[in-house]
Amino acid sequence: MKSLIIFALLMLILPSFALEVKVGVYDNPPLVSRQDSKYEGLYIDLIEHIAEKEGWKIIYVYDTFPNLLRKLENGEIDLMTAIAYSEEREKLYKFTNETILSNWGLIVSKDRYNSILEMKGLRVAGLLGDVYTESFKKLSNAFELNCEILELEGEYKDVLKAVRDGLADAGIVSRIYGSLYAKDYGLEITNVIFSPISLRFASKNKELLSIIDRHVSEMKADSGSIYYQSLEKWFGVKSEIIPSWIYQLALAGALVICLLIFGNILLGREVRRRSKKIEEALNQYEYLWENANDILYIHDLNGDILKINRKALELFGYESSLGVKFWDVVDPKYRKIAEEKLKEILESKKFVGPYEILCRAKDGREIWLEIISHPIIKDGEVVAIHGIARDITERKKLLEQLEKNILLIAHLVDKIRNPLTVARVYCELSDEFKGDTNERVINCIDTVIDLLSDLEKAWIESERLRDLLFGWDK
Repeated sequence: MKSLIIFALLMLILPSFALEVKVGVYDNPPLVSRQDSKYEGLYIDLIEHIAEKEGWKIIYVYDTFPNLLRKLENGEIDLMTAIAYSEEREKLYKFTNETILSNWGLIVSKDRYNSILEMKGLRVAGLLGDVYTESFKKLSNAFELNCEILELEGEYKDVLKAVRDGLADAGIVSRIYGSLYAKDYGLEITNVIFSPISLRFASKNKELLSIIDRHVSEMKADSGSIYYQSLEKWFGVKSEIIPSWIYQLALAGALVICLLIFGNILLGREVRRRSKKIEEALNQYEYLWENANDILYIHDLNGDILKINRKALELFGYESSLGVKFWDVVDPKYRKIAEEKLKEILESKKFVGPYEILCRAKDGREIWLEIISHPIIKDGEVVAIHGIARDITERKKLLEQLEKNILLIAHLVDKIRNPLTVARVYCELSDEFKGDTNERVINCIDTVIDLLSDLEKAWIESERLRDLLFGWDK
């Protein structure tokens, strides 16, 4: 009788010593959630099954995900449900070895994005402290997207609301949550996915996690266990043991995705480096184009100006090349020469020049140009003309003046030399001049003739210099 009384007392006392486990719960259905003060979801089914087996007393602590992470770190809760594993979090908490589900991040939006590169400059909402938000930040920096990340303290539903209400252009949620609830908010799942991870339990109590690992491993090995029953209940997954090769394939797929992302980051950096070099080269080209002392232009085969530099606009008196044709500035007398040069380029597909043509400024001024024309070829055909021209108006004026001076010198030499020659002969033959007088007159005439010879040499030198400077055609 005494033994029965002691046993009864022990039965009354022992339940009060059952292990209390404070479990963090937030709204992330169908993994874990609270509905009308009732806790439900895949993780709730599993932890209650384990608690029943181990004799634990479960105390649920409901809060937002960021707050629960802080409570787990501070020891206010013992166990966190539906938490994504990451190396950063492993520095703060411990995780089960067994994965409950695999998941990944994705982008939801009213618009459809096929590539992360299309998201440049967008406002993107995500949860504060969420592993997918942190992962997207790194991707945004790696690809220089300059996205404005709105970090919300709440649940994934708050992210969907922010996108629906126009507070953000896109939202970061998990694959599971997005596939179930995005349409309810008028949003669609984009093709931007990233950060494949495993969902587990987390705690600071290694012994607690070890017990959970043992039970989860046993449940996975039994096709009729609560694990598979719960998967079918919440996700419609049939109760069957998933072959190990499926996990290996998933791991390989995740590795491939990571390698692709890493490769894309490296490729993006190389593209940016080369783009920067191209941009610098283009800037240098534009600087040289706009600041060249010569005239630079491009016109199509109809003569329409496609591009022209500042020197040309200033010289011809135009504010812009809009509506201006090459033929508008060519003097009508020289249009035939310009057309012949164009025809020569089209036939030879080689540069032509230099050649000179007379042009007219907007105000009618004469401008002489020396031009070299190059063909612009696309698919084997000449599609436009690139011209380099130099203003030789002053040179032409100088040449004309030099011509006049040369002709004047030649005329004077002939006009003076011939009478002097006759006078000298006359003095030699005349009897009117005798002695020293005759000799002095002849010497004077010889001196003048010598001066004329020097003048003639200067004239010849002027012609040679003209040919050297201006390429004069004899």
